[in-house]
Amino acid sequence: MTDFSQQNDTHLTKFLNLFQNNSKTMNQNILQEAQNIVYGQREDDYGSVTENFNNIAKLWSATLKHEITPQQVGLCLIQLKIAREMNKHKHDNLVDIAGYAATLEKLHLNL
Repeated sequence: MTDFSQQNDTHLTKFLNLFQNNSKTMNQNILQEAQNIVYGQREDDYGSVTENFNNIAKLWSATLKHEITPQQVGLCLIQLKIAREMNKHKHDNLVDIAGYAATLEKLHLNL
């Protein structure tokens, strides 16, 4: 295993342990907070998830010269937050991970 792989495995293990430990004490708060954001003010601020993620997908597709779907946008944003959490724990990262998962559900349900 390369140093990079070992380092990533270590960071991933730390992240998973941190998330599991925090989820025992904060799980409901994180999920409630994410739900309030996704189904509350966020849509008023940025428009519907479908419209917003479609716009992001079009922009990323043009930049990357490869078609990106709105669902891929959501998955990539979750990965972004995981990468940040692997570097340093912030409550916001966990809330956003849950929020982006909820936005993926909204996309799937066409809400």
